[in-house]
Amino acid sequence: MNYTAPEAGQETGLKGGALMFNPPVEESCAGLSELIHHIRLQSFPRVLAEYLYSLCRYDDVTMLACSAGKKPNLVYPQGSENHSPCFNNYLLEEYLLDLSLHEEVTAGKKVFRYSELLNGAITETEYYQRYYRFLAFVDEVVIRIQVSEEIAFFIGLGRREELGEVYREEMSRLQQMFPLIEALCQQFWISQGEHYIPTTARHGLLDSAMGSFGHGILTPREQEIAAMLLQGYSSKMIAQELSISVATVKVHRKHINARLNTSTHFGLFNAFLNYLDDYLTRAA
Repeated sequence: MNYTAPEAGQETGLKGGALMFNPPVEESCAGLSELIHHIRLQSFPRVLAEYLYSLCRYDDVTMLACSAGKKPNLVYPQGSENHSPCFNNYLLEEYLLDLSLHEEVTAGKKVFRYSELLNGAITETEYYQRYYRFLAFVDEVVIRIQVSEEIAFFIGLGRREELGEVYREEMSRLQQMFPLIEALCQQFWISQGEHYIPTTARHGLLDSAMGSFGHGILTPREQEIAAMLLQGYSSKMIAQELSISVATVKVHRKHINARLNTSTHFGLFNAFLNYLDDYLTRAA
């Protein structure tokens, strides 16, 4: 994790046991100037992390680039020394349960707290048990930026117990600066995006498992749609890809849930991960 701690003079008092601060206007402008200076450099994510810290303190920052049908690609922080085995497992398979990566679930939100997606019931999910609880976050802000037609850029700002929950003032600062941050990230992606997204298709055991999931239970069309849902496609995207109506996709989804004994989008991911565990065991 790389960030710039607040300078003296930024503190405005105690609130809820944590120190609140507001970056001076001069520092905020300097931070933006630095971002613009790095906009076409691979150092941009690091400088962006530092600037975001001036808007909203965090204990952990992660930046991912995601496209439908692909595993997320890590943009920041780079270097294996910054990755725990737990996070490596997230990039391998746990991301499938991460609701923040699915546009259908986030409903167009751009800056939001992770708990908003689950109505505060995150501890009851499979994702929490398998991955999220090990992060020890008490709060997390997610920023979603569409940097190209196919690629979405996700920034996670995680807070642990000492910093406590994110304050309204911090969320307000992030939301106010979002249009500018979005524009800068889009320009960065134009010049540097190719360094983070492989140009060749991904193949391997995960792809094979996704292709065979539901065999003997689902129809070939239902298998196809289930695989697309697992890869992050929305009903609208599936309809466009398969040249069918959204209503038809919804009918197929209803049949998929009935045949797999699931009732939600989240339940489908749980069913696939259980299948994937068995699939990988057999392939070992």
